[in-house]
Amino acid sequence: MTVDRNSESANTDEETPASTGGGTPASRQVNWFETFRYASRIAAEHGVVLNHRALPVAGTLQWCGMADNDARKLLSLILGGVREALTNDARQEAIADAGREISTAAPWSRIAQQQLERARWEEAHPWARQYGKGDAA
Repeated sequence: MTVDRNSESANTDEETPASTGGGTPASRQVNWFETFRYASRIAAEHGVVLNHRALPVAGTLQWCGMADNDARKLLSLILGGVREALTNDARQEAIADAGREISTAAPWSRIAQQQLERARWEEAHPWARQYGKGDAA
């Protein structure tokens, strides 16, 4: 679809609601298996097995030497996308795991409450502040 940028009725990004609804930003969660399934379907349509041992890594000398109309050349790029999706999926899972560990590593609510109470007490008792920690003497 072509949009006439000079037309007064042309939509801009601000006018178009988010596809996820309510202005919510799109999810950045990566599902590598869905990527793999899609790539496998494309490979099957071209009669090529999606196998990292059978396809050269994109950009290598072997890949560069392949004819542009060789389906394996394009599928090497697609397989690279699958690798990237797997890397991102694993990274996101590791970050989520680390977040769960950190959240249970200490009684964070109690620590925050103690810090808030101390800040309020120091505000009410300025004479008790420790100098040398950013305060002027």
